Amino acid sequence: MQQPTDITFPNGNRACSILIDPSEDLSETLQQIGLQASFPVLVLVGGAGSMAEENLIHLQKLFKDGLAPLAEELGVSIIDGGTDAGIMQMMGQARAAIPAQFPLIGCRSRWQSGAD
Repeated sequence: MQQPTDITFPNGNRACSILIDPSEDLSETLQQIGLQASFPVLVLVGGAGSMAEENLIHLQKLFKDGLAPLAEELGVSIIDGGTDAGIMQMMGQARAAIPAQFPLIGCRSRWQSGAD
């Protein structure tokens, strides 16, 4: 298993990145990145590429005023596709805007990340 890598974004936010082997037991990996083996999770799946601008505005408000504060209050971890686009981007922006500390976990496959 790889060691986690810290990433610092231009706005000062930080993230942890780790390449995992899906055939390994993930409990050790979760501990390495500071997560418990059991925690409440919300998984975001989908895109926003074909949404009308008006709907995007409503969705951004839902994330900033609803999902992000609720995740922070309840200690929910949010898992998404880990990209800076669509609903994943909206969730990251909402987390930063309130500002929140709940874990936002981006999961990408080896194929998506370009890893060998």
